[in-house]
Amino acid sequence: MPLKFSRLARLVLALAPLNLAVMTQSALAQAPTFGRPTLPPGAPPLNPAQQQKFAARNAKFNQDIAALQADRTMTNAQKQAKARQLVQALDKDMLAILTPTQRAAVLKQRSSVTQIREAFLRQHQSEITQAKKLSTALQKSFTPAQKQKIQTIQAQAQAQLQKLQADTKSSPQVKQQTVAAIIRDTQRQELAVLTPTQRSEFKQSQAIQLRLQQELIAYAKAHGQQ
Repeated sequence: MPLKFSRLARLVLALAPLNLAVMTQSALAQAPTFGRPTLPPGAPPLNPAQQQKFAARNAKFNQDIAALQADRTMTNAQKQAKARQLVQALDKDMLAILTPTQRAAVLKQRSSVTQIREAFLRQHQSEITQAKKLSTALQKSFTPAQKQKIQTIQAQAQAQLQKLQADTKSSPQVKQQTVAAIIRDTQRQELAVLTPTQRSEFKQSQAIQLRLQQELIAYAKAHGQQ
């Protein structure tokens, strides 16, 4: 995962969130919006030159993701594959900006996170499989009209998030609250597109996902990942 993510965020993302955005455009939904990276505790801080390089590379990534989402010539599968390539390229470039000491600290942290994540996933494989089956069945039940409406809703949300990221006046707390509001409103609009049966299936998969996320956070904290 790129440097922006906290340790807990990396762990939670390992569960492959099962919201409607993921059901239709999983890689795009998971492709993060990056800002100033955070290094592990004890690592040397970024110097001004590094921060400038990160900002420039981050801006290029966000432009590429926006262009990819707006591309109507690619299938969802093609977009997912391309989004993964963009994230991997970004991560490689960001790691290259770090000093050897900073990079070693990041890679050491990732190794620890990976071990915790894999242990948790093994212990909860049956629940994860159940949730994925529910989401797959729901996705297959979408009509072309529903898919189009959901994609439009997602594009609107993405535009709102990009505008928020460019906002230099709002505090981090205000931005967090705004992101939460955008997510709630997006989900409300998406759920309105579904039939009663589809909404019930979605809520079942969401309940499993939320429970797993809570258990994962508790598991990570118990193993020293704050």
